[in-house]
This record gives sequence, C-alpha cells and structure tokens, in this order.
Amino acid sequence: MLSELQGLRDELRTLVVDLDVDRIDGVAVRNLVVVFAEVERIAAAGKMLAMGRVDATGSWANTGAKSPADWLANVSGTGIGPAIETVQLSRSLEKLPETESSARQGTLSLPQASAVTRAAIEAPADEKKLLSAAQRGGLTEVKRESARILAAARSSEEETARAKRQRSARSLAFWIDDEGMMCGKFRLEPVVGIAFRRRVEADAKKYFDIARKQGVRETQENYAADALIGRTNPSPDVGGSAALTTVAIPGPERPGANVDLIVVVDLAPLLRGELRDGERCEIPLQPPDG
Repeated sequence: MLSELQGLRDELRTLVVDLDVDRIDGVAVRNLVVVFAEVERIAAAGKMLAMGRVDATGSWANTGAKSPADWLANVSGTGIGPAIETVQLSRSLEKLPETESSARQGTLSLPQASAVTRAAIEAPADEKKLLSAAQRGGLTEVKRESARILAAARSSEEETARAKRQRSARSLAFWIDDEGMMCGKFRLEPVVGIAFRRRVEADAKKYFDIARKQGVRETQENYAADALIGRTNPSPDVGGSAALTTVAIPGPERPGANVDLIVVVDLAPLLRGELRDGERCEIPLQPPDG
C-alpha cells in the first residue's frame, strides 16, 4: 500500500508542477478546484486514520517528539492545535462508524468531522442529523447543529460542574528553554481569558502601528510579547523591539474607555429565544484600568 500511495503522490506532484491555470477556462478551473478539494479531504482522512494507528502503537515515541500531536505537527508543517484535533478525532471516530465512513469517502472534511464528533459522542442518536447538517450547510451549519445538540444534552448541573472544573484547571507555569528564553503556558477560564486576550491583542496592534511608523518590521508574536510585557511592566525601557524601547503605550483617553463587555448566556435559551428558570443571561463588566 505504501508504494502505491507514494506513486499516487508522485503523479499528483507532477500534475501540480505542470499545472498552467491560465490556459484553463473559468468553468473548467472551477471544477478543478472542486476535485482538488475532494482529494484534500480524502488525503486528510487517510492521514487521520493512519495517525490513529501511530498513536495506538506509540511508534511516534522514538522520533524525539514530545507527543503524538507534536510529531504530527512537525510532519504536516502545521500548528500544534490542528494536530491535537486530528489525534483526538482519530480516537473518537472508532465509536462513530458513519462519520468515519463519510470521512473516508471524502464527503466530510476533518473540521466538519470534528464538529459532528463533539456532539455525536454525547448524543449518538443524532449522528445522522449532524451528518445531514454538514452536507446541507457545510461547516457553519454543522457547528450550529452541534452546539444545539450539546446544549440540549447538558443539564444545568453539568454546566455548573463544568464551570467548577474550569476554575480548578486555571494555571500559569514558567520555564527556561535551551536559548535561555523565559517560556510559559497558561490556562484561563473563558470569561477571564477573553478579556486578557482582547487587551493583549489591542496593545499588540498599537505596538505594530508604532513600529510601522519607525520602519520596523517584526512578527505578530513579537508585538504580542511586547504587549504582555507592557501590561505587567509598563516601563518603556523594557523589551526588545524598537516600538517598546522608545514609546510607552498610552492608557485610556477617558474613564471607561477600556471596558470589557462580556456576555454570558446559556446556549439553549439563546437558540430558543427565551429564558427559563435556572438559565443564565449575564453581562459582567470589567472596570477600566486604573
């Protein structure tokens, strides 16, 4: 099988290398995109299924990778997030043969399969409904249907328990890497995390604007790091970028100009359009920075 797949890969590579889209009319090239998309889905499903076996056998462990997802991310040239999702999906699809079959046939993308799986694991009787939503409305529709089914399947007690688990799971850790860089990771409750992310991204945008005026070009990750430093140590002489070393980010121009508005609503009443006993509709306000 491996040699056959390698042959198909080489043929596809040759086809793409020789592809001259400027010589193809609009309708034909549109159909070409459709076929390439189907090939992409089939290849992604094959990679996911094979990855499930790599995970089960532990054959990734002798590659120097830290985890199955870390190995897959390196092989695929993707971020760790999509790799983790692929590994988790390979583990879940064993319980959902119809979803696995749709993925194998190339009629279901991995993001669609992931959305189906999230709800179908908790509500197996709705698997067909979820697959129909995926075929009918694509990723947006199946995500909406998945959210609706999950909301119906989870009781208010389960949501309360989930909130407690999230609270208990909050964490912040630091370490030094081989380059001597201070590294870290964190996990925050959704409401807290959203406010934190919004403020960091807003400050990073200001650093980007300042750097652009100075003719400095750095990555978004650089500016996000500057923003984090600015939030914890606002001294303008701390940090590495030109923007951070020369200009301090101004605070809000008036009281209340930097207020976070976070809406917390149970999904079921949101979809239903009305609130019932025991359900939530909260709008917590974060005070402006002092």
